[in-house]
Formats: sequence, C-alpha cells, structure tokens
Amino acid sequence: MNYFKSQKFKDIAGFIAAIILSTACLAAATFHINVILDLKHHGVRVNARVVDISRGARNSRWAVYQYAIANGQHTTARDKFQQYIKRVHKGETVWVIYHRNDVETVTADLGIWIWQAPAIFLSGFLLLAVLAFFIWRKRST
Repeated sequence: MNYFKSQKFKDIAGFIAAIILSTACLAAATFHINVILDLKHHGVRVNARVVDISRGARNSRWAVYQYAIANGQHTTARDKFQQYIKRVHKGETVWVIYHRNDVETVTADLGIWIWQAPAIFLSGFLLLAVLAFFIWRKRST
C-alpha cells in the first residue's frame, strides 16, 4: 500500500496544515492588535475624507484618506488595514487615527468595528486549532 495514500498520512498532513494555518492566523491577529493598540495609545484622531479605494488581489480594498496633521498640513495615506465587513466609501468623511510619529500609519476609527480584523483572525485561529485537536485525537485512537 502506498504510504502517501494512506489515511495515517492524510491525518498527519491535515494536522500539520491546521497547525501552520492556525499559527498564521494567530500571527495576523497579533499584528493587527499591536498596530491598533499603538494607534490608540500614540495616535491622533482627526476627521478625514475618503479620496479613493485602493484595490488589490481578489477584490481586496483599502481606503485612502486625506486629512490634516498636527502642523496643519494635509496628507494622503492608505489605511493600514484591508476593509473586511464594515467598509467606508469614496467621498465619505470619517474619523481616522494616525500615528503621531508616522503620519502615514492610519486607520479608520470605526468604534467597535476597528477590531474586526483581529476578531476574524482570532476566529480562524480558534477554528483551526480545534480542527487540529480533533484530527490529532482521531489519529491517536
């Protein structure tokens, strides 16, 4: 019997894939949380206009904002985070938080929705960790 077609191999491969993907989700959630907390602690909240929506692969979207910084100058910067569930639209005026030491690090201040990306990635982490647990448990019996 070919080892690569055996159920044991498939279980081990599934377990390893679930561990790798859950780790990637945890890393992404940690990155998002760190950036948000840094902006919350060292950021400046201002009104901004959404001047464009930058598009990427698979219809991913990032808002581009124009806003006045502390010295009165205007700057334009792309949101640090991709838009997931709660989205802003071109032409809207929204509250943003930019980092006082790096004015191009900016994100929309969407209230509780600012935590949407960490919540999505933490949910992925939990789902994949539980999946890995059940694969391991099945393999061990």
